[in-house]
Amino acid sequence: MDPLIITIVLFWLALFHVLPAVLVAGSGRVRGKDLQLWLVAVLFMSWLGFVAFMVVTTLERAQRSPADPAPATRPRAIPSIDISDRRVG
Repeated sequence: MDPLIITIVLFWLALFHVLPAVLVAGSGRVRGKDLQLWLVAVLFMSWLGFVAFMVVTTLERAQRSPADPAPATRPRAIPSIDISDRRVG
């Protein structure tokens, strides 16, 4: 068999195996250690891991209510200061 054909086939097989990991890494559905764990799962299980990633992250988004935004987007509480007991001078 021609070495060029073998190279092309191996390139496409590698791309086909790495593509799910690239899709997970580019997704904004998870961050931090969760992203690392999903990448490991997808690298070992390829498309099966990617399907599991899509199902689990979609279910997590569906379980969140619209009134309860993601923890990263919640506004921080502004501390109140009571100055009525302080004396000037």
